[in-house]
Amino acid sequence: MPRRRQIQSLANLYDGEVVKSSYYYLNRILNEFEMNANLNSKFLSMFEPSIFTKLINDFFLPIQKKIDLSHSEKEDFQPATRNIRRGRNDRFIFDTLSKNNFSIDEVENDILVYLDREESGVQQLQDFFQTVLEELLVDFDVTQTNSYQKIQKTFDSLGLKYKYIPLIHFLGILSEFPVLNQWLVHGNSDDMFMICTSKISGLSKAEIFMQATSKSKFTLFGILEESNRVHRGREIDITTNFHQYLTEPGLDTFGMRLVKEDTDIPQELSSFFLPDQEKERLKALLGKTNSAKILLYGAPGTGKTEFAKSLADSIGAILLKIDIHDAEDTQERRAALVVGELSTRETGGILLMDESDDLLNEGRSMRFFFGSSSPLPEKKIWMNEFLDSLKGRVIFITNEFSSIHESVRRRFDYSLQFFPADQKQREYYWKRILNLEGMDYKIDTDKIKEFSEVYPVGVGGITSSIRASKKICSTNLSQNFISVLQDVLSKHIQLIGGKIQKPLLSKTPYDPKLLHTDSDLKNLETLVKRYKEELESSDTNIGSLCLLFYGKPGTGKTEYARYLAKELEIELIQKRSSDLQSMWVGKTEKNIADAFMEAEKKKSIFFLDEADSFFRSRELATHSYEGSQTNEFLTWMESFRGIFIASSNLITDFDPAVLRRFAWKGEFKPLRRDDKVKILLKYFPKFSSTLSWIHMETIKDIPFLTPGDYRAVWNRFRFRDMELVGSEEIISALRTEASFKSESQTKIAGF
Repeated sequence: MPRRRQIQSLANLYDGEVVKSSYYYLNRILNEFEMNANLNSKFLSMFEPSIFTKLINDFFLPIQKKIDLSHSEKEDFQPATRNIRRGRNDRFIFDTLSKNNFSIDEVENDILVYLDREESGVQQLQDFFQTVLEELLVDFDVTQTNSYQKIQKTFDSLGLKYKYIPLIHFLGILSEFPVLNQWLVHGNSDDMFMICTSKISGLSKAEIFMQATSKSKFTLFGILEESNRVHRGREIDITTNFHQYLTEPGLDTFGMRLVKEDTDIPQELSSFFLPDQEKERLKALLGKTNSAKILLYGAPGTGKTEFAKSLADSIGAILLKIDIHDAEDTQERRAALVVGELSTRETGGILLMDESDDLLNEGRSMRFFFGSSSPLPEKKIWMNEFLDSLKGRVIFITNEFSSIHESVRRRFDYSLQFFPADQKQREYYWKRILNLEGMDYKIDTDKIKEFSEVYPVGVGGITSSIRASKKICSTNLSQNFISVLQDVLSKHIQLIGGKIQKPLLSKTPYDPKLLHTDSDLKNLETLVKRYKEELESSDTNIGSLCLLFYGKPGTGKTEYARYLAKELEIELIQKRSSDLQSMWVGKTEKNIADAFMEAEKKKSIFFLDEADSFFRSRELATHSYEGSQTNEFLTWMESFRGIFIASSNLITDFDPAVLRRFAWKGEFKPLRRDDKVKILLKYFPKFSSTLSWIHMETIKDIPFLTPGDYRAVWNRFRFRDMELVGSEEIISALRTEASFKSESQTKIAGF
């Protein structure tokens, strides 16, 4: 037997306001439409047990009495039939009258039997339920309910039109009171739901459907599901997030649950290795009386978030941040951005929109396939309108900015790009943060320098690691602070996917005077130093200093570039072709531009190894992108404000336009005869007193020897006991290294 569905008290299942709001909409539906065959169990499930008692006592019982009276009169004329067994259609038509405990199915069955017997039964029952609903709704105002008020506040904050409130509230009630939804969707004709929704909202079906498209603000803010993602059997529906907001107490405005005051203790603004001029400009823009749109962008882990916190603290402003980790989706974050910005107007605070890549870069796939001339995506239009109407103070942070539409970029008042900290900057951060945390006495200068070389972390990573280590050591006094700090840093690097820069076990000897070039390197060093001095003392654009090092492998080109950077105390940003080239259209050009911008911003030397990959003559190019990449380099070599060094093994195929842009071009050649012995004694000083004249002449006669050959031989022997290594063995190893080069230079034809 099928299980009897018992009548449950709605008060135990639903909030009282929700039930009354549902009755309000149900009553409106009954006023508009005839129920016909819709008086089913789904309809009956919407009522309290007391309503069924009223139905039986006030509707079924009077009808039953009339039937009984009619039968009694007939029996007076037909006494012979008194003892005949009466069937269902004879007299007792309402089974529920004879039961103290009845189910919804039994009530439904009694209704169906009555409707089958009485032509006007549908209207009678509809009148009964409407009368009941009107009695229940005396003094009830749906616009004063908590859910309606919440929706109205959300509309105020998000700038939505009031005429859509009835639609959203009705859909919200259907989500909170599913029995009404089930009756509309499953207990009626296929289009009954949309017909009722249209009547209640006062909107046409077409206008209702428009609110569930990707162009609608209701889908942009995550209030309505997009039409291809609806559920609960309906063509239009509110999102799970918005349903949660309507039912969760304590939240007045949708999206505000993500907006929280930042309570972290920020670093001093002076802790950041940025020009004071840029800091002061940002402070001026974020003044209390101003509205401001600031964009901080750059690689992850470069200190953007920590800088934003310190910036707000430096002007005494409350920092509100959007909790991105608690957000369900982009739509909710978009709503949080709008209501958070409105909140800053009222509180005088600053809103931090961290990791805003998804909001600022929306529509990037269209730009990738169709280019920047493609139609502006709807979400971009919304972002533009939001930025134009913004009256508060908002700081956006993003890692990727190249895909941000140009129309969005130009609406920011000020932008600042962050680059990974170099060793010099990290050393500064270590000293500054250790001092601020009161832990500078724990680590000496040499250890700080080592940490800055080994651990590639920014301000945030240094700060969190020091604080975590400090806390660990405070609870366990036996712990060594430096050991704990090394462990915390190592785990932090592993977590962010970084790589610990392990220092060389031993350094190889280096003497630039032994290099063999076709130009005087001393003059080059003087040129570079003077350019650096002029660059640091002048705000005018003095142009770039482009240097070309070319020659056979191992002749010292890369080492000399490192030597120059060390002598000038400038960071060397070294890139190979593999670091810049990408399979994606336009990405290589972007990487080239980023490398030049990083070097200019950090006043570093940009050193390009394997430059021939990019500087091959455009006349020899077989693909259009090859010429495009060369053109990108040519443009930057003209406009770059800094030192650019390119290194190549061969320049015979170089583009003439590229060669013209190098102010200094120098060939690095194999070692001179006498220098071959000098460099040997630098790598193997034990032979300085034992090397014979014959050995020296033998070494001088080895062709094509380069500094790289000596380094390779030194690497082979450095773990051997040098007391057991003779000069003949070293000379033999040098011959072997040289033979590899000479053999590669002599091409053998045939089989």
